[in-house]
Amino acid sequence: MPIRLLLVDDHALLRESLAQALALQDDLQVVGEAGDGREALQRVVSLTPDVVILDVAMPRLGGLETVGRIRELVPRTRVLACSQYTDAETVLGMLRRGATGYVNKAAEFEELVEAIRAVAAGRRFLGRDVEEVEQVGLANSRARHPDPTQAPRLTIREGEVLQLIAEGRRSKEIGEALAMSVRTVETHRARIMRKLGIRSVAGLTKYALRHGITGLE
Repeated sequence: MPIRLLLVDDHALLRESLAQALALQDDLQVVGEAGDGREALQRVVSLTPDVVILDVAMPRLGGLETVGRIRELVPRTRVLACSQYTDAETVLGMLRRGATGYVNKAAEFEELVEAIRAVAAGRRFLGRDVEEVEQVGLANSRARHPDPTQAPRLTIREGEVLQLIAEGRRSKEIGEALAMSVRTVETHRARIMRKLGIRSVAGLTKYALRHGITGLE
């Protein structure tokens, strides 16, 4: 049986090109695509793929929250993060939330295929230019935090609000986009700040960009 794949990226052209390239591999089969985190969750539940190739920075719901939801909804599905962001904080965040592997979008196609096969078999895979970043980041994180695995969890709605805040939307605009009152938006913002220990909108924006909770490039 081929390894069943779900491609999740907000760039349609990239998904199409990748799907065509992967179709040439006898043991790989692309069974679906998604352009954002919310759509990805729907497709994961309906398709139950073996591996999800997941971008980090996406609209509606970023990769950091999406990977955690996927692991909760369909535990047997493995997640391979594929992103241009290879800083230690992003890599560690995705791995802690449940990603089995992480590769740079700039990696060679052969490395991506190798990663897919490894992740499908339940083995962790880090790209050649990601492994050292992860090791250094983990060491630094342990020095700062005794228990680095206890990262704050945001709800899907909180993730959506945070993303729109990071994109520069005002409370009224966020309310219109998410069909909620301004007061509810401000309540979500206060709760997010409390969970993350952040006291300013600028701090929220910086956090969102680092963790891929924004569609901005």
